[in-house]
Amino acid sequence: MPSPLTIEFYGPFSWTSTDDNTSVFKSSIAAKLGVYLWTVSTSEGELIYYVGQTGRSFSVRMREHFEQQLSGMYMIYEPELFAQGKKQVAWQGMLARGQESRIPEYLERLPELLSAVLGFAKQMRFFLAPLDCEERLRKRIEGAIYDYLNNQPGVIGDFQDKGLRYIRRRSDEEPVEVVFKCPVVLRGLPASLLV
Repeated sequence: MPSPLTIEFYGPFSWTSTDDNTSVFKSSIAAKLGVYLWTVSTSEGELIYYVGQTGRSFSVRMREHFEQQLSGMYMIYEPELFAQGKKQVAWQGMLARGQESRIPEYLERLPELLSAVLGFAKQMRFFLAPLDCEERLRKRIEGAIYDYLNNQPGVIGDFQDKGLRYIRRRSDEEPVEVVFKCPVVLRGLPASLLV
């Protein structure tokens, strides 16, 4: 087995600059590619909501996420409950095939949904891990993190959206040990994973 691959997460970043966070678009890391996490701050540390990867720059991928989130394509949760690690749907999202017909409904409901859309977006935090490796390995790392979190008991596993598609290591692929580093507690993320 090859020597461990160390992945360091930097952050937290946010959509906009605040006293505590730098905008994900203003960071020098934003020009790199790699693996990233969406989190919400809790008293026990950062609770991971979403695991992603990009073969383009973080800034390009995060801009796409921002557009999808504000346009109602993504699921929106009630911000106050989300900050407590509870997911109550305010808007179901429209990513599933055939959901474009709900755009008029989203526009009609936007005045009532606006505070949830903005509140949800404002509390989202991001951790970026630059990773210059082969695309399939990057996707395996993304999938292994998701699987590990999703299989945790309690709020860590419950906080993961279900039904997402991730790449896993095939039986004919050599396992790679990945060691994670971060300056803050990322709840549920192990010290290392075999991917």
